[in-house]
Amino acid sequence: GANVGLFALWASERVGDGGRVLCFEPQRDAYEALVENCRGRSNVEARRGAIGSERGKARIHSYAGASGWGTLKPSRRSVVDDVAEHAAATKLRFPGAFLLDFLIPGPVRRV
Repeated sequence: GANVGLFALWASERVGDGGRVLCFEPQRDAYEALVENCRGRSNVEARRGAIGSERGKARIHSYAGASGWGTLKPSRRSVVDDVAEHAAATKLRFPGAFLLDFLIPGPVRRV
């Protein structure tokens, strides 16, 4: 996801007033920070949710105070062990959107 918007801010500068930056972030705390960080950027649109290669629903395991550590696969312990020691996971259900629904038809073959 877009997390708290650092890349979105960079992309906003790169595309300028004539461009558009779409951001997707499923975790509430990160999404709220994303919206706050991008406030005043008319070329940035933030949406709470996930995006991928197919439509559907997923469950993300989120760790309080560590928004960058959310995962769909909590069994990958090497990724989440350090965070898990300090915070219990919260399971969130969210709808997933299909990336190509948001793109102008073009040469995108794979997400």
